[in-house]
Amino acid sequence: MPADSPQVTERLRQLLASRGRLTAAEALAGLDVTRPTLARAVVPPVVRLGKARATEYALQRSIRGESQWPLYRMTPEARIFAVGTLVALERGEFALVSDTPRPALMHPPFERGIYPDVPWFLDDLRPNGFLGRTYAHRVSQELRVPADIKLWNAEHVIAALLHGGATQSGDLMLGDLAMARAVRELDTPADEVPLADRLRRYPELAADVMRGEPPGSSPGGEQAKFTATLRDGDTRQAVIVKFSAAEDSPAAQRWATLLRCEAWASEALAEAGIAVARSQLLEGHGQVFLESERFDRTPLLGRRGFVSLAAIAAAFHGEAGMPWWRYADLLERDGWVSARDALALRRISWFGLLIDNSDMHLGNFGLMLGDTLPLQAAPVYDMLPMRLRPGTQGTVVEREYVAPVPVDGQLDHWRWATVPAMAFWRRVQADERIEPAVRAYARQAEQAIDQLARRF
Repeated sequence: MPADSPQVTERLRQLLASRGRLTAAEALAGLDVTRPTLARAVVPPVVRLGKARATEYALQRSIRGESQWPLYRMTPEARIFAVGTLVALERGEFALVSDTPRPALMHPPFERGIYPDVPWFLDDLRPNGFLGRTYAHRVSQELRVPADIKLWNAEHVIAALLHGGATQSGDLMLGDLAMARAVRELDTPADEVPLADRLRRYPELAADVMRGEPPGSSPGGEQAKFTATLRDGDTRQAVIVKFSAAEDSPAAQRWATLLRCEAWASEALAEAGIAVARSQLLEGHGQVFLESERFDRTPLLGRRGFVSLAAIAAAFHGEAGMPWWRYADLLERDGWVSARDALALRRISWFGLLIDNSDMHLGNFGLMLGDTLPLQAAPVYDMLPMRLRPGTQGTVVEREYVAPVPVDGQLDHWRWATVPAMAFWRRVQADERIEPAVRAYARQAEQAIDQLARRF
């Protein structure tokens, strides 16, 4: 048969199906054909990846009838440009094809742009946390995905990313539909709220969330929250709003206290020179609202890149539960962050431990994602004494404070953190809106830190 007949394409497809991705040399040897013949055999579902010596061949796979999607980025000035093309491959893999070097997105071992699953830099676009669960329930029929996001696979994640939404974190958008939706919502945000109307609209939006009808997709996290785009004349600002329940229960009172504590923690860190998500407390209708400006959005509603430490850790280090201060060593070693930002992360980590933040998983800190390394640390968010939160059944358990002792190599960072931590606990003591039990806890905490600091 002729060397360039359709049978060569079929033989190549069968070879890739049995062996997976192949280099050009492996494909030539397996088929025993010339390079021009191999080049003519590359037709869908076969795809050619890379160039020159880095060339590989693979089989595309179909997800909802498509195998390739453009990947876009929106700049802080709200301009759109193409990053590359995401290609779904057999064996669960994905490839990012880009004509421009993307050293951060293609950091080794992904320098060829091949990923074993949905690429790590898209992880934080997945619906997750409190709003993610309600979002999945709301769109499950429309997107044909499980109502429980814990049951989602790669196909379900891609379907959600292609659906898009203005409230997704970061600056990346997958597919033309998601990009077009993001552009439309620049002029008409679905969650727009007049600045002067916040205290009327926020209780309504909170009620919508609690009924499982979020105004947008999930920016992540477990605490009850919603997104809003505030408009004041021609000025707009995207925010995330946490809230306490509109009820007079011990659990609602405790969440109101914790929101006030979060505002004080941000103030203490800012005074110590740490970048934080700017926030404002609002109270009305028996509820407390903590409104935080989105650092991945601009007043033009343009976007800035973002990636959580959890996404980086899972893809590059196989970590999930490492303390921030320890993970800072790996980030600095591998060039993800500068020495200055690694130092800041260690200090922030000890501050969180000293204020009893028991929820400092790697998803609660992130970096501003760009194309080159090192990445800049994102402002601090979700920093509060979560050890004091109500239990899953709404019970409030009073606790005793135990100051964390510095570990080997961390004494200087621990010492630094004691100053803003004690400043935080003093602010909590002085806030008469906070429950007496928590104010007493704050006095105990300040005294315990002060006493321990005298020993070091």
